[in-house]
Amino acid sequence: MLRVRRLALVLGSAGLSLALAACMQLDTHVKLHEDGSATVTEKLRFSRRLLDLSGKEGSEQDLAGLLAKEAALERVKGMGKGAVLVSHEVKDVEGGAREAVAVYKIDDLNELIYVSPSGSTGESRQRCRRGAWSS
Repeated sequence: MLRVRRLALVLGSAGLSLALAACMQLDTHVKLHEDGSATVTEKLRFSRRLLDLSGKEGSEQDLAGLLAKEAALERVKGMGKGAVLVSHEVKDVEGGAREAVAVYKIDDLNELIYVSPSGSTGESRQRCRRGAWSS
């Protein structure tokens, strides 16, 4: 009987932990072209739970604002000379999550300064120089 209670407690705790979990996923792909240019495709996804926990729309804690086209346009300004936003789409995905897919064109890879969606303050900026990333 004690074993059954312990198993129920462990399973219940695991279920509660999963229910309270909130996720953010960022996938960034850099495609290099023979002419020295590049295409950066960025997918940013927030779980429904994380969006529910974030601040009100327009506040500093508003995570949904990071998915907006305006955020991508602001970010591209710091990505280096010749960087432009080619396309941007926000969509609902499984489980009530929301995802933004942004595609950027970079004229010269040597000018690319990658700015992650949460790093627009300069904390997570990286520059590509001769094939190596540096801060």
